[in-house]
Amino acid sequence: MYVQLNGMERVVVPNASHEKFVRDETAFSNTFDQEFTIAQTLNAKGEYEWEGQVEFPKDVLPTYHGRNATHEIRILAGLDTKGNDPDSGWIVLPV
Repeated sequence: MYVQLNGMERVVVPNASHEKFVRDETAFSNTFDQEFTIAQTLNAKGEYEWEGQVEFPKDVLPTYHGRNATHEIRILAGLDTKGNDPDSGWIVLPV
């Protein structure tokens, strides 16, 4: 079981000109990425509940939504298993 924190910046350049056409260009960049292990081994068909705290880096960028750029702080919880790892999907946190 793990929790992952991530900062994701997205920048859109509208009407970027290419050789034969014009289109919006989008770039993504991770501003930070941290993973926290919550539990090492879980028993099959068991029921578990956790409560905890995670700490953001001191220099983390805040959440912002501008005309051409956004920055989001996201969290994901998941299980590391054989095959496809189930997870919560990214949840955006207002910071």
